[in-house]
Amino acid sequence: MDGTGDLFEPFTAALGDKIETQVIRYPIEESLSYETLETFVLERLPENRDFVLLGESFSGPIAISIASNPPANLVGLVLCCTFASSPVAALSFLKPITRFLPISHAPRFLMSGALMGNDATPALRDALDRAMKRVLPHVMRTRTAEIFSIDYSHKLALIDKPVLYLRAARDRVVHRRCGDEILRQCKHVRLVEIDGPHFLLQTHANEAATVMRQYVDSLS
Repeated sequence: MDGTGDLFEPFTAALGDKIETQVIRYPIEESLSYETLETFVLERLPENRDFVLLGESFSGPIAISIASNPPANLVGLVLCCTFASSPVAALSFLKPITRFLPISHAPRFLMSGALMGNDATPALRDALDRAMKRVLPHVMRTRTAEIFSIDYSHKLALIDKPVLYLRAARDRVVHRRCGDEILRQCKHVRLVEIDGPHFLLQTHANEAATVMRQYVDSLS
């Protein structure tokens, strides 16, 4: 949700040179809705070569929406530890108070515990801390508020590309039911579950990269 792209470094390194990667980094000073962020992403997608779109966590709905009405050169979709509809919909009445969230003062050990659990390393904790400090608090509050009301579940059935869903077996942030919804409604979807926390691409980069390479190979 930080959108800096910095936390993808372990995963992109694990992918190696055979898969060219492009990390789309969200603005760190400008509050944008899901709809506006989708436009932001669309403007930065490859135009002259085939590509696979990966949406992790907060960015899953953006990837789902794009894949439901895809550019001609989108060949596949990877969703990681994410959702099509709000994972906290039952708490939607709390959305108004997100404008008061103490983002700058959130205990880092609690955030690290929720996102990485026992798989956290000092290097990953530091990387998370740096990424969070880069994004202005009002931007994080806006993105948090967006999660409360997002519902792109109706777009899942429109996706006609092969979908890979990466699920973390020990995810404390996105409930399994969110992945189950994607598995039920997508036409061509494959589930791979890895024994890790929500920050799967960071803590289990090598395993996730291996699955990703196999998926890309299957497309070609």
